[in-house]
Amino acid sequence: PDLLRRSTRLIGKNCPGSVAVQQRLKRDTPTLQTKHDIRNVWTTLLITMGWASARAWRGAIDWPAMVALGKACGGALAGIGVLETLWRVEELVIDTTWYYEDDRAMLPCSAAMCLANSAAMAWAC
Repeated sequence: PDLLRRSTRLIGKNCPGSVAVQQRLKRDTPTLQTKHDIRNVWTTLLITMGWASARAWRGAIDWPAMVALGKACGGALAGIGVLETLWRVEELVIDTTWYYEDDRAMLPCSAAMCLANSAAMAWAC
């Protein structure tokens, strides 16, 4: 519906009176993008905790083993949280207009992103 509304708005802008533009209605559910992002976060959390638990599993079910599992999962979630935040910020920067309009800004910004990714991956591993 958002694409249709946007299309009719652009057509109405270029050819006034040709189509009727509907007003945007208040949503009672999250957008598809929001649902997709929530699912990605949930999947990432589950995979991260599963991998950390498998690596930290000592083969026993006692209090020290559970504490070790908790520490491993906490560290893994903190690491993936930092990486995901960095990648989201980079996506937002890449989506800005100045990133594409100014050639002198794109190359240093991309180099800084590569350096930040390298440092973050070295820290996370």
